[in-house]
Amino acid sequence: MKTASVIQKVTMRSLALAAVALAVMFAISIAVAQGRVVATVGGGGTGVFDVPSNPCFGAVTKFAVSGVVHTDGSASGHFECVVTGGKAAGGLYLSATITSGTINGDGSVTLSGPGLFHQLGTPSFPVNYTVTVTAGGPGVGGFCLLGETSCVPPPGCDHEVLVDGNISIK
Repeated sequence: MKTASVIQKVTMRSLALAAVALAVMFAISIAVAQGRVVATVGGGGTGVFDVPSNPCFGAVTKFAVSGVVHTDGSASGHFECVVTGGKAAGGLYLSATITSGTINGDGSVTLSGPGLFHQLGTPSFPVNYTVTVTAGGPGVGGFCLLGETSCVPPPGCDHEVLVDGNISIK
């Protein structure tokens, strides 16, 4: 009987250990699923404001974007641009951190977060920005920038099409 009791204890401990291991593996798989990357965005080049009714029509933007979007809507990365010409004749600069993102039905990706805005001759100040990027090269890829300092007031955005460079979305 003593032997059965030792076997029972070992079996119970083994089952308990297996249950704990299973629970830990389950918790890890949930954490991984929540943080799973659903989109990776990258690219850079030159865009031009292409909507004639935009006061910044014809202005040129040098830009770079790099970010990842997770299943829970969190995101990380950076968007940066320098605008010259048009309303931005003196030059505008935006450096934005990406903190949230979504994949849109048309395949574009919307990225948002806080940024720092600077116009030559004025002090820099913090802003919130949203940029929707569309994959492709010249004439196809582009982005639509919506922020507190956009040329077009919300809910509109500053639409730009690439004239060189590329945006990829995977």
